[in-house]
Amino acid sequence: MIFALATPAGKAALAVFRISGSGCHEVISKILDKNIAEFNRVFLRKIIHDGVLVDVSTVVFYKSPKSYTGEDMVEVFCHGGFATLKKLIDLFHNLNIREAEPGEFTKISVLNGKQTLNEAESLLDLINSTTDAEMNMALGVVAGELSNTVSVLGDELDDIRVFVESIIDFDDEDGVDVSLEEVIERLEALRLGFGDLKKQGFRSSNIGKTNGVLMLGPPNVGKSSLFNCLLGQNKAIVSPNPGTTRDMLEGQVLMHKTTFNLVDAAGIRDSSVSEESMGVNKVLNDIDSFPLVLVVCDQEYKTQLKDLRGMIDNKKSLVVKNKSDLCNKQEDGMCLVSAKTGDGIPELKKMISGFFVNSEPSVDQRFILNDRQLELIDGVIKSLEACQGLHYLESIELIAENLKSARNHLNDFLGERSSDELLGEIFSKFCIGK
Repeated sequence: MIFALATPAGKAALAVFRISGSGCHEVISKILDKNIAEFNRVFLRKIIHDGVLVDVSTVVFYKSPKSYTGEDMVEVFCHGGFATLKKLIDLFHNLNIREAEPGEFTKISVLNGKQTLNEAESLLDLINSTTDAEMNMALGVVAGELSNTVSVLGDELDDIRVFVESIIDFDDEDGVDVSLEEVIERLEALRLGFGDLKKQGFRSSNIGKTNGVLMLGPPNVGKSSLFNCLLGQNKAIVSPNPGTTRDMLEGQVLMHKTTFNLVDAAGIRDSSVSEESMGVNKVLNDIDSFPLVLVVCDQEYKTQLKDLRGMIDNKKSLVVKNKSDLCNKQEDGMCLVSAKTGDGIPELKKMISGFFVNSEPSVDQRFILNDRQLELIDGVIKSLEACQGLHYLESIELIAENLKSARNHLNDFLGERSSDELLGEIFSKFCIGK
């Protein structure tokens, strides 16, 4: 039996513990004030140990195989205070229930056939998703759409293998005239099918990435005011005195359904103040790590831009002229705004979002695929490509061998023959209670 906290530890109204394994119903029943007579129903129960009330919780019993892991399971919905969580953890240990390893619940689920390996892997992508597009693609994989697509392609691969194996079984004396043209045509169609599958994949390493936007400019151009305006809260200190911002201040903002990590940095100037000088140096050292730099200036933009242009790559910068309430002269290639009045802010947000549009999934991308899965799809495609040009009957055994290799790659994709070492590596990235 294993247990884990399935929700983040911390002060909350509720927390959820999962317990899985043979005998868990009997063990948990020992600490409840009343028995639970039905499965898959929520019951309010007092949890009591050694005559002492531990918590008043809701409890659900799940009967194998109708559970997340496919085993007998219990979920305890308790109060989310630190003291309550610690008390329950100690209690589970006293009941000789082992604390689960990261991803162990999902690993058991895969081993028991409750979900395929790619469906399980996409749970992590779903948890890490920050946009609607990422969430929908991850949900599609979790719901089995990717498995269904791969299964259809796998069925066609198996049909071709059966046909090829039947050709090998023919005796020369049978006098059967077999043409491989049909096989080659079907193999080409299958190769294109797997190629389309790869094109429909959005790389999972891009999931949950927050688009970094650095605000750069000289002191007193209103960077901090603009920072607060974009965030919708007064997070940065605003002062008429130059050099107020001395470190990099971060905040997350949602623009047009995409999350951005906005960074307000120290104003760029020569300074005798060591703390301010350190802040400027930090900005200059980190500038290349940001996909987009907002170059903030004001009515003195000509002199300011001349000083800043050498520090940035024009391809990844957007010039923002602030204080339009004082000087509303529009210049080509600039976004004119006023952090004070809010004028131009909607247009600026649209421009920022538009800069990152290429990093978003395209309309053709339906699934999230990780590096392991993409490598296996490539393996299938290469095996099928190896069959090209083999139009002679004496090559039939070589075709059969390549088809076997393609099927093995596909089995690894679905997790049908994955080693314990591979499963351990995959699920080690999961949280403890997943």
